[in-house]
Amino acid sequence: MIGPYAGAVAPAFDDAELREWLGAIRAHTANAPSAVAHAGSRIVALDAPRAGGVVPLLIRVGAPLAGIAAWGMKWKGTSEARAWRAARRLSDRGAPTPAPVAWLERWEGGRCPERYFITRRIEPVTTMRDALRHLLEHDPDCGRIIALLETIAPAVRAMHEAGVLHRDLGNQNILLSPDGAGGWRDPAIIDLSRARLLDAPPDAASRGRDLGRLWLPTDLLRVFCEMYFAGRPPPAFAKALRAARRRYAVHAWSRAIRHPIREARVRRDPARRQVYPPPREIWIWDEKSAQPINAWASRERNRMHPFSNHLRAARATLAHLPGILRSYSALRSGAFLQPLALRGAWGIAVEPRPESWEIERAWIPAIPGLPVLIRLYHHKGPTQWTFAADAGRRLHESGHRVSFALCQDRRAVRDPASWAAMCEQAAGAIGDFAEWIEVGHAVNRVKWGIWNMRDYGALVAPIARLAPRYPAVRWMGPAGIDFEYPKVLSALSAMPEGFRFHALSHHLYVDRRGAPENPQAVFATIEKLALARAMARASQRCEDRLIVSEVNWPLLDTGVYSPVGSPYTHPGQALGAPNVSEDVYARYMIRYLLQAACSGLVERVYWWRLAAHGFGLVDERATPWRPRPAYRAWGRLLELLGDAVFERNASTGEGAYLHLFRRPDGERMAVGYAWIPGGAPFDLRCARAEDMEGRALDRMPDRLGDAPVYFRSVDAAPS
Repeated sequence: MIGPYAGAVAPAFDDAELREWLGAIRAHTANAPSAVAHAGSRIVALDAPRAGGVVPLLIRVGAPLAGIAAWGMKWKGTSEARAWRAARRLSDRGAPTPAPVAWLERWEGGRCPERYFITRRIEPVTTMRDALRHLLEHDPDCGRIIALLETIAPAVRAMHEAGVLHRDLGNQNILLSPDGAGGWRDPAIIDLSRARLLDAPPDAASRGRDLGRLWLPTDLLRVFCEMYFAGRPPPAFAKALRAARRRYAVHAWSRAIRHPIREARVRRDPARRQVYPPPREIWIWDEKSAQPINAWASRERNRMHPFSNHLRAARATLAHLPGILRSYSALRSGAFLQPLALRGAWGIAVEPRPESWEIERAWIPAIPGLPVLIRLYHHKGPTQWTFAADAGRRLHESGHRVSFALCQDRRAVRDPASWAAMCEQAAGAIGDFAEWIEVGHAVNRVKWGIWNMRDYGALVAPIARLAPRYPAVRWMGPAGIDFEYPKVLSALSAMPEGFRFHALSHHLYVDRRGAPENPQAVFATIEKLALARAMARASQRCEDRLIVSEVNWPLLDTGVYSPVGSPYTHPGQALGAPNVSEDVYARYMIRYLLQAACSGLVERVYWWRLAAHGFGLVDERATPWRPRPAYRAWGRLLELLGDAVFERNASTGEGAYLHLFRRPDGERMAVGYAWIPGGAPFDLRCARAEDMEGRALDRMPDRLGDAPVYFRSVDAAPS
């Protein structure tokens, strides 16, 4: 006995002074400030004396029990007794929970007027619920959210390994301590009164059922489960988790029926009504892959898409289809037939940041007129806009043609005034020297914040008002991505009346299905470019010009820095296609750039980007920064052909190209490559052959292969 109470004190805290204090706990807690907890319980924070000092306590004071409720608790144990047993199990086995101090209860016949569960108080402390809500609402940084999940997942795993099923594991029942550096430490599982103790760790299905009440957007939940297992979850776990989440969704939906008065109070209190941002408002930025992440798995994203999007896309496509088909046929058949000056055809995107800009700027070739593209991100605020604009101005002053892209986030859609302010500031800072300004970014990807294509029209509206004040600037958009052209037409149709882009811009990744020549149905790179150009010609919302403003290939062995690996890769995970090796990346890049420019379908291609560990020409995580083969190949392309004139393609048969050029010094050159197994024969007389980086080949190749070859001083153009 501890005074008048039955119960127990943990050995680590058991001394006479604390026992005496606990024996009078009713007097200590009766008038102490408290917070209301579940089922009439109160939470009281007090400091208690013990040998050698004091111990900070958190005390759950249970409501008195009588009648049937008391009879049931007498049989199975009070919630405080059950929480005590579970906490002792976790504590004894090294699993994370606040250190259990004591459990006390007093019975009077069939009544229990007093019951207490006491743990050591953790300070400062927050919960997973509050930490996640803060991040989603105020600091939507993927790195911080991943760090939060990485802190919590091992703690939940340790609980299960201790043979404890929580059975009420909501986000509010996981405590965390701030680490002082913006992260978290010391996770602790609380509210254990419903826990079930097992003789051995639970099986996979039981673990899945136990996580059914955790709230995370579904793709982040996938990441959490991979962290929990340090690998892919077993099928039995995944199946049980899905079923548990469905059951809990029904349980949550039925609260208004089961507890109408309480739920009515919740609906009247905005703070309680919406714990997390609505699903469409969740927008998370990942600095490693330089893009937002998809917080929701594809199934949920598809459900959240407004049906009106499909109607708008179908209507826009049908309205323009005859004109597009006519233009497409002419453009595709006319590709590679006209001489073209290539000056300015190939640009590079850069990312000015205070900590690295001087290094990155040194990697930009000092080629007069080299086009450079810089992004201004709405979510990064005026500091980033100002720094990037100043960097662009200095590049312009050094002879580069500088353009900018205005990139939205979800807040730009939700708060049009903040987007308009960004457009106003940007135009004022760059309007006197910018060559192009792109409006919007990947507008057909909801992770970039646009769920309804009408929202894109709202983003263009302030530009339509600003454009007359900056007559020298050329505007491009809508910057759709991949081979989803009906959505591009839908975005164009949503633009304000009377405003036209000077070019259609698009991020054409060829769906990242390997080589540039790999088709989707019958559409490889050339066919997709011809179709995009046909849209520009037929849409009447932009001039007959096409600019590819983003393209690259993700790189193997770059983990979460690759767009394919973002935002998390579990140990041992193999990330294959569409990731490619550095050598293959260089080959694909040169082939893509040559086809886009020489076809005459594209005015310019901006490669994304100069320095990026997961997809750039330079590895900026190396010390010092390391040029990849693609950087050297790109530099050689600019050196040899940046001011050349494309004349025509020589005949090579199917599966290969042999592009013919004349340089300003009069030298005739050719570049050839093939993408069919075994290569392709060709007929050409020249002085020598070089690889993509300018190294002379030992002998003249007898067949074209997948690596482009430069043929120098061509004697006579083949037929």
